[in-house]
Amino acid sequence: EAARGVRFWLLIAAIICINVPGSGVLGQLAPLVSDLGLGDGEVAAVVSVYAAGLLAGRVLPGFGLDRFPAPLVGAATTLIPAVGIVMLMAPGLSFALAAVAVALIGMQQGAETDLFAYFIARNFGLKHYSSIYGVIAMAGALSTAVALVLFGKMHDAMGNYDLALVIGAVLFVLGAVGFFLMGPPLSSVI
Repeated sequence: EAARGVRFWLLIAAIICINVPGSGVLGQLAPLVSDLGLGDGEVAAVVSVYAAGLLAGRVLPGFGLDRFPAPLVGAATTLIPAVGIVMLMAPGLSFALAAVAVALIGMQQGAETDLFAYFIARNFGLKHYSSIYGVIAMAGALSTAVALVLFGKMHDAMGNYDLALVIGAVLFVLGAVGFFLMGPPLSSVI
């Protein structure tokens, strides 16, 4: 029944649009920031900052979902890493700018699972929650697998990550649109 509704397909599209750039950047994070001119110590620190962003992403969206309309929280949370990717494309990238950019991407990756759990429960209820969640999570896992290969292959073909980053930013924006188009949740009770 869930698969007959547009909300189900918007969530599938959103998770794919989020996982491709999120996983692609994470899978290539060290070589990506290294290619941008950061030294080994700075690369290690940037990877640590990603983890800090991930932790913040576990908390902040939950706070937002308790206080603001869910589609806006989902959209905002998914636009934030698009800004991070654009920051990574800045010429003469400094350590500070790279750290902020990677933290923004990490925040979304930390929020992803919580957002999908919330949207699934609120839009489809609990009767078939595990099945619906499993299908949507499978779409996420498949897109992650594609992204891990895709970002590396794009680098090998182009000699840099520029095209992968542009595609990633666009996909994050499309994921945000998917959340926004969901509209208000169908149920206020989890």
